[in-house]
Amino acid sequence: LALYFARAGVSVIAADTDEKKVNLIKRGICPLNTDLLVRLFDQIIHSNNSLQVTSNTVEAVKSSDIHIICVSTPLDSDKLPDLGALTAACKAVGRGLKKGDLVILESTVYPGVTTKVVKPVLEKLSGLKAGDGFGLAYCFERIDPGNPVHRLDNIEKIISAIDERSAEAAIAI
Repeated sequence: LALYFARAGVSVIAADTDEKKVNLIKRGICPLNTDLLVRLFDQIIHSNNSLQVTSNTVEAVKSSDIHIICVSTPLDSDKLPDLGALTAACKAVGRGLKKGDLVILESTVYPGVTTKVVKPVLEKLSGLKAGDGFGLAYCFERIDPGNPVHRLDNIEKIISAIDERSAEAAIAI
């Protein structure tokens, strides 16, 4: 997702808690394992400076206005979604969130997670209210990263949001 935005000329700050991945990217080495994404990575890294990477999510959020959360939601031992990575990401985003920012959840989660898990964490840690203080939308991932047929640039996105203003902003993105 970060690569596609960077290719479009958008200034992107990708944040990841995996220091090894962050350091590889900073050294110009693609941590992805598909030909399509490796080629796109090489194109972005060698052609412009629109992609930055950091392990400091809070600072990345403070330096930007649009925040797309896309973390894995694996199944736990009881075959239930493990929302630990999502909750941790929301805490970091919440600590850096500013009035007027837009948060888009792109992780694949079950219905209700945006309003029952993400929203309360963001509101508590930012001191802002969703809708009035910041926008909040959900746009689940519909691609298989690296699939040459079904790519991010040719798949329709489905977007929902907590209010019309958040929806319009997410659609524009």
